[in-house]
Amino acid sequence: MDKVLIIGNCKSDYVALAGLIEIKFKAKCFPALSIFEAKKALEKSSDFNLILTNRSGYYDHKAGVLILDYLKESSLTIPVFLLSSKEDAIQEAVKKGAKGGFNKDEIYADEEKETIANLLKPYLIKNPKT
Repeated sequence: MDKVLIIGNCKSDYVALAGLIEIKFKAKCFPALSIFEAKKALEKSSDFNLILTNRSGYYDHKAGVLILDYLKESSLTIPVFLLSSKEDAIQEAVKKGAKGGFNKDEIYADEEKETIANLLKPYLIKNPKT
């Protein structure tokens, strides 16, 4: 089963993101409230298929791209997507190694859920529900 680490989101955003991923891909999602918690989760298990990180952590207000630095330092090659409404932040994350990003507000719009699912599908293809 695919595993997704979702970093720095409030509870309602986490539930919406995890719901979309779990329904569409039958993947298991794990929350990390902060970059610190994300690092601890990755130390315990580095077999995540995907990481979704908020541009700014809801709880610790740390930059989500810090996880990219940690992955590089740890020699982990887990794809990362940045959640941001700011296109320049997404582009900066891509320069640092992220695969892309999207506006997490789109997870609440039915017409956008399929777009997000198609963006994530290459990283969660073990059990896609199509």
